Amino acid sequence: MSLVNDVNQIGRAMKGMAMMLHPETSPSPGSLSSLRTSLFARSNAASLYNQYNVPSKIYFFKAMSLNGFSNSDIALALTESNNAGQVGNGLRRLTDINASAFSDGIFFLTAQKQKLTELITAQRRATGASTRRARTSTIAPTRTTTTRTTTPRAASTSRAEGLVRDVPFTNTIGVEVEFMGPSWEEVRNALRKKGLSAEIEGYNHQTRRYWKIVSDVSVQGPNRGEVVSPVLKGKQGLVELRKALMAFQEVGMKVNQSAGLHVHFGASGFTLKQWKNTILNYAGFEPIIDQMMQPTRRRNENFYARSLNKIPNLKEKVENATTFRELQINVFRNLRYLYINLEAYDRHGTIEFRQHASNIEVDSVINWVLFLHYLIEVSKRKVLSRFTFDNLENFTPKPLSSWIHNRIYDMSNKSYTFNYNQERDNS
Repeated sequence: MSLVNDVNQIGRAMKGMAMMLHPETSPSPGSLSSLRTSLFARSNAASLYNQYNVPSKIYFFKAMSLNGFSNSDIALALTESNNAGQVGNGLRRLTDINASAFSDGIFFLTAQKQKLTELITAQRRATGASTRRARTSTIAPTRTTTTRTTTPRAASTSRAEGLVRDVPFTNTIGVEVEFMGPSWEEVRNALRKKGLSAEIEGYNHQTRRYWKIVSDVSVQGPNRGEVVSPVLKGKQGLVELRKALMAFQEVGMKVNQSAGLHVHFGASGFTLKQWKNTILNYAGFEPIIDQMMQPTRRRNENFYARSLNKIPNLKEKVENATTFRELQINVFRNLRYLYINLEAYDRHGTIEFRQHASNIEVDSVINWVLFLHYLIEVSKRKVLSRFTFDNLENFTPKPLSSWIHNRIYDMSNKSYTFNYNQERDNS
């Protein structure tokens, strides 16, 4: 019997959990902490497990989602850390259960929903969290599997495609994809088949009007190299990037732990305040960004992309800088191999982000670009006061924060091993 058809089992578990919130229930939970304690205790009762060993507390969080509670609300109900990634680990055990499997009787009564809302509001006040609901939409979409494969998803299912159409993306960007596997001629021809101009060149740092394939000594493997895009502008630039990524997939391009993905954003209009804010916001979100990355791209695991927080007294030094040149020399000490590279401005007029591992999957690359876009946009105004997933949701659109949520889940459930002759990492 599948989970989807096990409606009666779900119903019994859900009604038991919902009753705990009813104002007339004795004893009634006086706080989220006591509610969690009771939920976790009940979840250990064998009668509240179904044949797939899914605790009833997870059904409860699923029902919160279906009743319109936001990701951050569900996170508070599960843990005081507000870490939405932890919620995903539980909810994705219900991959085969959709809303149609929940009968009307499972949805919270008005009094129950009001009680839970009161508990969440009280918890936010107690912890100093924002009292504003981040969103009223449900938890991030579940995946159809709980492990990653090396086969890219079909392009038509890419959530990034919808974002490309919907977001007001006007930036100029440049992308560098380090690779190995197919010959350079095969890569060039694959790009041309997609209608993109492409040439093979010797190693250089010149910006071209076409996609160029050049050498890269940091990559390990046969036919190693790097594909460098021309300046890509706005939404049309993202469309061109998508075509290139599809070409890379079709030609059998491979990447491994030695290869990086570098993204440049045009920075000629940056003020000193925006430079500072972008650096501090990225550094603040590093713990969450690290969870989005392969283990080899976290903290200081990669020589060519190292943490901003390795700089002693980073915040103080950034705030005290009076010119962009001071940021380069006194703070970054003209180091290229950090998550953010300020030297790129002297050569290309850009800010370069170096942390991401090389990747040829449309969703992963375009959503990473869009995350950086929104980080840069919010940095025009301020340095954020809190660097939580809840706050990240406040400046990114829902499809993007859902992708980040899923990405963190995937990274926590995959052991990365690399074979230079066959591994293609499409995380």
